[in-house]
Amino acid sequence: MKKFGILILILVLLVPVGLSQVHADMSGDSREISSSINVNPNPIEGRNNVAVNVNIKGSAGDFAESNGEAVITIPKKTVASSGELKPDNVLVPSPFVYDRTVQDENGDYQIIVKLDPNEVDENEAINTNITINYSSPLFQEDSTETFKVEYAGTSDSQDVKVIGSGGSPNAIFYKWYQYSIDDSRDVGLLDVNEPAKNRFVLAVNYSELDLKNVVVTDTIPADTELTYPNTFAGAGGDTMVVDNIRILKVNGFDDNHLPTGFTYVTDQFTDKISYDSQSKTMRVDFGDIASDESYLVEYALEAQNLDMGTQMNVGNLTADGYDVTKEFPVKPLLTSDSSFSLKKSVNKPKINIGEHHLEYTLDFSVKSGASIPVGITITDPLPDKMKIDKITNIDQDYFDYTVSEDGKLLTLVTKKEISKDTPQKVSFLVEIDESLQVGDQFTNVGILHINGSDLNTNSATTVVYDGRVQIIKVDEETGERLPGATFDILDDEGNVVFTGKTDENGELMSIPMEIGNYQIVETAAPDGYQVSDQKHGFTVTGDEKEPIVVTIDNQLQPGSVTLIKTDQADDSKRLEGAEFSLLDEKGQVLQEKLTTNAEGEITVDQLKPGKYTFVETKAPAGYLLDKSPIEFTIEKGQKETLQLNVKNQKDVGAVKLTKVDSKDHDKKLADAEFKLIKTSTGEELETALVTDENGEITLTDLAPGDYAFIETKAPTGFELDETALPFTIQSGQKEVVEVMKENVKQTDPDEGTDGDNGKDKDKDKGTAGGNTGGGSNDKDPKPGEQNKLPSTGDKTNTFTLILGLLFIAGTSLQFKK
Repeated sequence: MKKFGILILILVLLVPVGLSQVHADMSGDSREISSSINVNPNPIEGRNNVAVNVNIKGSAGDFAESNGEAVITIPKKTVASSGELKPDNVLVPSPFVYDRTVQDENGDYQIIVKLDPNEVDENEAINTNITINYSSPLFQEDSTETFKVEYAGTSDSQDVKVIGSGGSPNAIFYKWYQYSIDDSRDVGLLDVNEPAKNRFVLAVNYSELDLKNVVVTDTIPADTELTYPNTFAGAGGDTMVVDNIRILKVNGFDDNHLPTGFTYVTDQFTDKISYDSQSKTMRVDFGDIASDESYLVEYALEAQNLDMGTQMNVGNLTADGYDVTKEFPVKPLLTSDSSFSLKKSVNKPKINIGEHHLEYTLDFSVKSGASIPVGITITDPLPDKMKIDKITNIDQDYFDYTVSEDGKLLTLVTKKEISKDTPQKVSFLVEIDESLQVGDQFTNVGILHINGSDLNTNSATTVVYDGRVQIIKVDEETGERLPGATFDILDDEGNVVFTGKTDENGELMSIPMEIGNYQIVETAAPDGYQVSDQKHGFTVTGDEKEPIVVTIDNQLQPGSVTLIKTDQADDSKRLEGAEFSLLDEKGQVLQEKLTTNAEGEITVDQLKPGKYTFVETKAPAGYLLDKSPIEFTIEKGQKETLQLNVKNQKDVGAVKLTKVDSKDHDKKLADAEFKLIKTSTGEELETALVTDENGEITLTDLAPGDYAFIETKAPTGFELDETALPFTIQSGQKEVVEVMKENVKQTDPDEGTDGDNGKDKDKDKGTAGGNTGGGSNDKDPKPGEQNKLPSTGDKTNTFTLILGLLFIAGTSLQFKK
């Protein structure tokens, strides 16, 4: 037989993980755990099947391991055998599990159950029922017993009346339902998860009469079938069944007319028991029954349709002179460990301004126990501003569906059982009208209509957010808004999702962005500005009520300058080694020791638009330092390198040597040859320098330093004078250094003295050489002074003349060395 129908319904709204993280909207619902207990039957009579139903429910996030254990207290007096309070009879659905059974200080039984945290989704609202089934003993007297549940600081209790043995039946035909009954005590509740508990007992001849031709029939409800029944506690004999029917014989009655025991005797009636599946009627032909014979007919029912409603079970006994009918209504029990889940989710818990579609999904699944039966109706009414666009996913083998004309209501009806192995999803797309605004909130629930009750799923809620980003472009220093900047917006994977350019106000508004992380990248800068290489990240969370504002500054595009250092007299001659400092408009030194390279150039890049000055701090070797400020301007938007040509004047001097007759300075001597040496090193710088017709040699471009002329050839008719003629060129010197070199005219040694006056012929001739030239001296030498060398014609003896000539020659040789 197929097993369907559900005894417990856990309605869950999950916030789906991934694409549909929907938070449950619990507006108007209690956020606290509650627990309650219900005992059936009430009152309890002897040998009743007792069902204790415990309900625990709470909102999403309420169920945690820290809540502790749930304790269900069952009075000892109501329990026939403690062995029945075992896991098989304690039906605990997920997310709770049976832990143990103990006794308290009063001897009452306590069923302990615990929460399994692995079975709890923090986004589930849970409504669960725990059922405990056991048999009551025969009661000797009436009493009132208290049942109780305690969990997470909540508790509930129920006082139940116990009926003593005075109520024992003694009729010819009696019908008992041995399992749970509803609150009216008029309707039996069929457990769809364990139908063997749904046991009926037909008592025959408890009146202890002699009966003839006894026939017992029982017509079961149309939506039920016979099933294998649980056995009668304490009964002996063979428990075989015939068509799922057993016969028990009463062993006897005590003084209070209570059965003293039972024995299964089905094997004695195998040919007397029958069942017609078409009419759903069982029949037992007892024949004649003696006054000391009493029997029980035992069977159990299985519900075939959870939505069967209440249907009648009719039993009948006929015998000679008797025709007795007993009726007992039954319906499915919606409280046991079976559970199924109906979850509502939405693909977007948050949508952008401008989006107009959502997709809702209803998930049908069985958590434990029986299947979701055929004929269950589920409706899904939409909130304002929405209508159903189309059904995007449905298995029409399992559902029939309709959409209302206005598109506001979806109705589903199950037409095939949904088992644990065949969970189902129904998805549908909704359209949101143009009046959608930031901050709007849409809450949607599904409604399960079952057995006369309307049960809501938790709500799937969507909130409208503003996922746009406003980019504002400004000047880094002034804050001025900058139009014309182009930007890309990239997602987490580097894909360009938006491109735009700032308007005349320096602003750019993007399209709405999905929830996620993004980067803004500048691809083109405003005119005159450089492109920023920074990436500006931002995150759209879905909580935004207005656009995200990102302000990005820009630096002006830098310029560059090249200073070229050349010789003042020759532009093609580039000067290496000149050093400069670079100053800003305020005179602050920005860079120092900027040095011209081999090409005579200094290039400075990355200069913001503005005014600058180069100041020379060191001249190139051999050139004069020029500290004159070299001002220049880097213009906004300048793309070409500014070029500055700066000239340097050589640091050189000039010298003029004049060759004159020692006796007559007005007489300039041509064709005298000299060489030029650098006195600090003795290096010969020039040779064969020849005096011109004016007796002059002029040299320019002499670097500062000490020099000397040395005569290498005398003018014709004059004596060679190799005495060094030193001079100095000063740095920055502008005047020509003038030096004079006298030469002594050669004389014939045989000429003798002047016969007219007897004086030396060259008496008035001075010494040669010197910067100032020689001159005559008529005075006698002072004591200790060296007499000057004799000249031709001097009146002296021959010995003295020879000594003089030898001295001159020796001096000349010494100088040459």
